[in-house]
Amino acid sequence: AEVQKLSFDEGEFFATPTDAKRATGRYEFSNPIAAPWTEPRVVQNPQLMAVVEAMLGPRVEIDTFSTVTSVPGAPDQHWHRDAGFLYDELRMPLPAHGIVAFIPLRNVTTAHGPTQFIPASHLPCMMNESPRARPVATMENFLLDLCDAALAQRLLAPTATVGSVVFFDFRVFHRGLGNRH
Repeated sequence: AEVQKLSFDEGEFFATPTDAKRATGRYEFSNPIAAPWTEPRVVQNPQLMAVVEAMLGPRVEIDTFSTVTSVPGAPDQHWHRDAGFLYDELRMPLPAHGIVAFIPLRNVTTAHGPTQFIPASHLPCMMNESPRARPVATMENFLLDLCDAALAQRLLAPTATVGSVVFFDFRVFHRGLGNRH
């Protein structure tokens, strides 16, 4: 079977002001905090809520529902955090003040470009250490302000199947890998 490449006009592609092109071939679309995105079997799921409450405590607020898509051929995304530290001046690890729950709508394989993480990059530097630009072992040799705790970790890029959930502290440096389909 012949595969047809899709093309579109980005000007017609975005429905709301919060929809955005996140990188070449990578798009995020805001979903309303309404059905079907608020399906109780998902947002009130006891197993899901047990993990969320263990990470955040009993008071939980859902802030955003969005869908992220990377089209075939999209390159690696830039490294980024979804949020920063609440108190930069504190040199002690604080609990998460926000998390991302990634729920795949299709199986995400290494070829689809899963999200890659720098573990421990959400932790502040120790008292005797200052963050400084350090290379991350990637093809494009990004320089990120990282502390020793993060540099001691291996990069992670978990795959995910439909029905699974990947949680992460939104202070963790991460990026979408390229979609090689």
